Amino acid sequence: LGGYRTPWLGIMPFFGGEYYRIGDHSFVPDSAAVWGGLNVRPTPRVVLKGQFTHAWFVTPVPGFTDEPSFQGLDFQIAWSF
Repeated sequence: LGGYRTPWLGIMPFFGGEYYRIGDHSFVPDSAAVWGGLNVRPTPRVVLKGQFTHAWFVTPVPGFTDEPSFQGLDFQIAWSF
């Protein structure tokens, strides 16, 4: 996970990645994900967040002819008090 807060409106782009390996004898295949997004802080107590995620199975999944994957877009408004 990495990010950098710019001096403009508290804008902070971020990115990250992860890899899951349960084990050689697991019925769950290895999987990976990468994501990136933007945090915007219009006031010191409010943060607007947006994130795009792409996840996929690294090893073949039995019973699937294609490689299943997931794309997601998430938004959040966080307010601290």
